[in-house]
Amino acid sequence: MIEKRDKDLDILAKAITDDTVQLTVDQRNKMIRIERISRYYFSKSFKFRSENELAIKIAKEYDISRLTARKEVEMCKQLYVYGNPIDWKFERALLLYSIKNNINEARENADFKTVQREHKNLIDIIGDDKGEDGPTVVNINVLNYNPTLIGAVEIENLDDMIKTMIAKDKEKEERVFDEFDDVTPEKK
Repeated sequence: MIEKRDKDLDILAKAITDDTVQLTVDQRNKMIRIERISRYYFSKSFKFRSENELAIKIAKEYDISRLTARKEVEMCKQLYVYGNPIDWKFERALLLYSIKNNINEARENADFKTVQREHKNLIDIIGDDKGEDGPTVVNINVLNYNPTLIGAVEIENLDDMIKTMIAKDKEKEERVFDEFDDVTPEKK
């Protein structure tokens, strides 16, 4: 079934962004109901299980038919898009900021799995964006590699820690063989 477009949709959409648009009494009342529906959508106090439940509430509240209320619930969703266009660059900047904060908090809590997941999210977002000048190329000089230049946290005495760990591992391996008695027969 093809839905008929509401004749007031374009006028109400224009009225959202242009205060000079003159609305009829019926259009003003419809706009008031649509604004109420919008508040219900974002309300923390009124939770509805279905849009039909919301339409019933609006129908009772404004003494209109359920069909009219249902159409206005649909119109509310359509008008929300007109009145609140998404600024993708801003949303992306907020998301990147949030991911970076999550990474820092996870590092503070030594939650390296979360750090890894958030880095993957960061790579997914930045990796798909080639920018206006094409992809950004990062050259890393392996001979003079310094991980802190790309955001890694420097660990003091890392070389000494690694040497100590290797020495402990060797000592454990040698102890395993010390615990056994040599049972090879002696040569005569």
